[in-house]
Amino acid sequence: MGCGFMSSYFGYNNPNAWWWMLGIGLVKVLVFVGIIILVYKLVKKTKSSNITSNNAASIVRERFALGEINEEEYRARMKLLKK
Repeated sequence: MGCGFMSSYFGYNNPNAWWWMLGIGLVKVLVFVGIIILVYKLVKKTKSSNITSNNAASIVRERFALGEINEEEYRARMKLLKK
């Protein structure tokens, strides 16, 4: 095998080397799971934002149809929602 501290400490000469390998493997798994959770939350946030925006737009359309707001106010609110 290799020579020096690293090969003897992490290699076959150290009976406790498996703890290090287990720890490094666990860290890799935790980082991977963290990335998956981050992506999931970003996708979920984007979807819920679109739902809220669509819901608000439908409310504005309904209020315009019922005559609660005029055309100018309707256009202004829809413009704000599309930003």
